[in-house]
Amino acid sequence: KLHQKKHDSIYVADCYTNMAIALHKQNLFDGAITNYLKAGEMYYTLKSPYYESIVLSSIADIYMHKKQYPEALVYLSKALRVDKNATAYSFFGDYYNHTGNDDSALYYYTISYQKFATDSDRLDMARMMGDIGEIETRKGNYATAEEHLKQALALARREADIEEIGNRENGLAGLYAQENDFKNAYEHHVAATQARDSFNKTTMTAKLAELGKRFDVKEVEEKNKSLQKENDLQKLKLQRKNILIEIGRASCRERV
Repeated sequence: KLHQKKHDSIYVADCYTNMAIALHKQNLFDGAITNYLKAGEMYYTLKSPYYESIVLSSIADIYMHKKQYPEALVYLSKALRVDKNATAYSFFGDYYNHTGNDDSALYYYTISYQKFATDSDRLDMARMMGDIGEIETRKGNYATAEEHLKQALALARREADIEEIGNRENGLAGLYAQENDFKNAYEHHVAATQARDSFNKTTMTAKLAELGKRFDVKEVEEKNKSLQKENDLQKLKLQRKNILIEIGRASCRERV
C-alpha cells in the first residue's frame, strides 16, 4: 500500500509537471508557475531532488523570459542547492548569458556540458557546445568559437535534430560574417534557413495532425451523443407506450 501510495504521488507530481510544461510552451506563465510549484512540493515530499531541481530551474527560466532576473536568480540558487545536475547548471549559464556576464556563462555551460557528456546526452551536449561557441564568437575568440560550433553541429546532425541543426548553422553563419568570410557565411545561412523551414513545416504538419485528430474525436463524440439521444428518445417512447398499455389495461379492469 505504501508503495502504491508513493507511485500515485509520483504520477500526480508528473501530471503537474506536464501541465506546467504545456502552459509554459503557450507562454501562460502564471499557470505554469503554479503547477511547477505544486510539482516541486510533491517532489520534495517524495525525496526526489533531481526532479525538484528541474521544476525550480523551469520557474527560473520563466522569470528570465519575463526579464525578472532577481526572481530568476532566487530559483536558480534553490535548484542548484537541491541537486547539482546538468540542467540546473545550463539554466545558470542562461542567466549569466542573458545578464551579459560571458565569463560566468562559459563557466556554467562548461560544467553543464561535462555533466551531459557523462550521461551521453548528445543533444544537450550540442546545445551547451553551441552556446559556448556563440559566446566565444561574441568575445572575438573565433578559432575557439568555430571549433565548438562545428562540434555542436556534428552532434545535432548525429541526433537528426532539425531545430538544433538550424541553430548551429546560424551560429556558424554569424561567426563567418564576423570574420568577413562571406562565402562560408552565405552557405551556412542557406543551410540554417533550409533547416528552419523544414522544422517549421514539420511542426505545422504535427499541429495539423493533432487538430485533425481532435476534430475526428469531436466528430465521433458528437455522433455518439446523437446516437445516445436517439436511444434515450426510443426508450422514452417505449416507456410511454408501456404506460399507455398499463393505463388501458387498468381501464379495462375497471370496466369489468
